[in-house]
Amino acid sequence: MNLFSASPENSINNFLRQYAFYIALGIALIILILVFVLLIMNFCSNKNKKTNLEKKNESSFNSELFFTSLGGVANVLSYQIKGNRLYIYLKNIDLFNGEVIKNLGVTSYIKMSNKVALLGLDNQNIETILRQYNFPNV
Repeated sequence: MNLFSASPENSINNFLRQYAFYIALGIALIILILVFVLLIMNFCSNKNKKTNLEKKNESSFNSELFFTSLGGVANVLSYQIKGNRLYIYLKNIDLFNGEVIKNLGVTSYIKMSNKVALLGLDNQNIETILRQYNFPNV
């Protein structure tokens, strides 16, 4: 069959009829390969982010400095964990030192009238430390 002997419309239609299955299969294969590559890239980047965050929290956390930034162990009344926020209730909020706590890996904090909300810490490790001092979890 000569593709150029018939009219251009018929030749394109004939070509598509003959090779439609192979064209669709090729397009589907390309899409699957792209999805697979994107999933692998996403998995690798999330794994690196988690390991870097864990290393940062493990290497930079100092419980003595943590309590110093809160005004000492005696200044802490209780704590509460809501999602990724750690609320620490303090006797005297004026003793809280935000600059020191930022050096421990806290991404941000919110200072309120009698409590401080901390974001960016590994709350499970902090909760273990707070439980050692028998602070109540509100």
